[in-house]
Amino acid sequence: MSLVKNYLKNIPGYKTNRKLLAFAVDDYGNLRVRSKETQQKLIDFGMPAVSIFDKLDTLETENDLAALFDVLSKFRDRNDNPACFSAYALCCNPNYEEIANQNFTSYISELLTDTFKKVPQGTQAWEAWQHGMKSKMLIPAFHGREHLNIRLVSDALRNNDTKIRFAFANGTFSNIESKRFPSFYAAFDQVDSSDTTLHKNIIVDGLQKFEQVFGFRASNFNAPGGRESHDLHQTLVQEGIQFIDSGFEKMITLPHGKVQKQYMWMGKNTKDNLKVILRNAVFEPASNPNAVADAFKQIQIAFTLKKPAVVSSHRVNFSGSIDENNRLNNLTNLDALLQLVKKAYPDVEFVSTAELGNIMKGKDYV
Repeated sequence: MSLVKNYLKNIPGYKTNRKLLAFAVDDYGNLRVRSKETQQKLIDFGMPAVSIFDKLDTLETENDLAALFDVLSKFRDRNDNPACFSAYALCCNPNYEEIANQNFTSYISELLTDTFKKVPQGTQAWEAWQHGMKSKMLIPAFHGREHLNIRLVSDALRNNDTKIRFAFANGTFSNIESKRFPSFYAAFDQVDSSDTTLHKNIIVDGLQKFEQVFGFRASNFNAPGGRESHDLHQTLVQEGIQFIDSGFEKMITLPHGKVQKQYMWMGKNTKDNLKVILRNAVFEPASNPNAVADAFKQIQIAFTLKKPAVVSSHRVNFSGSIDENNRLNNLTNLDALLQLVKKAYPDVEFVSTAELGNIMKGKDYV
């Protein structure tokens, strides 16, 4: 069934003879696990790490980025462009110190650049970010303002939720047990219909802050958790978003924690004129020992059916602060995947998802 799905999702929509390859990598900028020491405090408090993100996902460091760039820069496409990541980034994090100063009665955020100033060697990490952008190996895209649901978090803080308060008191937001829908980590899950106005305001503010942090207006978007309400799409368009990422099965959020499934395809136009960037391959080596073979097969299917290949991934695969072997092993896997692609498709073109969107709109390739 999985193999059939990999073919089915590549049948409708945009086609091209070009071998266009993009990596869409979520969660950059998100301060999830602060450190090994903080993680142990949560465990001792009775908050075990329940997911790969709780165990390994840390704010990117200079070492993380430098090691990533070493791999990406090895591979050049037919246009002499390096392999690149479209880094779906959060432009804000919780301001844990100010929240504690307010006795956890209100939620306060801070810019990503301020987060980097506070963490060890954060200045060097932000300088590495600048290098990645200038060399076109790390291209920011809008993943939201922060990777948490403000309504749920604010309610939990005010209601003296001991786990949430303990995490915030230790400057982190991991190891939080939550039902799947609505989730503390999905920024645009709805508790009720009143959340629509809040979420629209977060998008407007978030896109302004994204421009403040990264120096340009974002054109593409993928929501934290990969889901949002249709009611937000018009606001996204009004604020300059042209492209929206999706898997083949898109989850649309509804009030009271409900979701609705919708099928997507490459280049589909939504009713609000957002163009869909379909993530039609997956590369998650931190949780899948067959990630290289699986991703390469999905890329092959996409190219065979004349589709761009958009590889979905997460920063956690390349995070090394908690476990350096996680970064080393998975960058080795990334290297192996790119070697397979280059050997099989010497005419491959490495593009960002924004560039891919513009190509599908008929604009010149840059």
